[in-house]
Amino acid sequence: MKKYIMILILAVITISIQAQDEKRERGDRIRKEKNERMESRIEAKKIGFITEELDLTTEEAQRFWPIYNEFQKKIKSQREETRQKGRADKTFTDAEAEVFLNTIFDKEQNHLDLKREYYKKMEGAITKAKLAKLYIIENKFRDKVYRSIKRKMKGRGDR
Repeated sequence: MKKYIMILILAVITISIQAQDEKRERGDRIRKEKNERMESRIEAKKIGFITEELDLTTEEAQRFWPIYNEFQKKIKSQREETRQKGRADKTFTDAEAEVFLNTIFDKEQNHLDLKREYYKKMEGAITKAKLAKLYIIENKFRDKVYRSIKRKMKGRGDR
């Protein structure tokens, strides 16, 4: 009789653990989908914001957007790579810290090099004046998104 009770308890525990894992996976999937939807909404607003603020002609837009989108894809890829390497919660020795910091500095330099490369490419699509304005517009949009997120969090009581 005791064997049957133990088997029953083990079965209940196993089922409970599996259900929790499935619930966690479903929650992770839902969060990921929600983040992807939010990213695409922000991206659409960014495109509209840049187009309006730069006052792009149809010809300029046709030349500019393919270059800019390619640039954004590469920047996003670099960011993801850096984010994955920086997520480890660990205590560094001085030697490990130096390697880690040098890696971060190298990534930032690569980011800057990529920016220079694509800004040169974009010079063929839009004027240098609009290119300079693009830099300001991107920062303005980033600040606008940041303030919006901060305002929403404050409204929910998060800080």
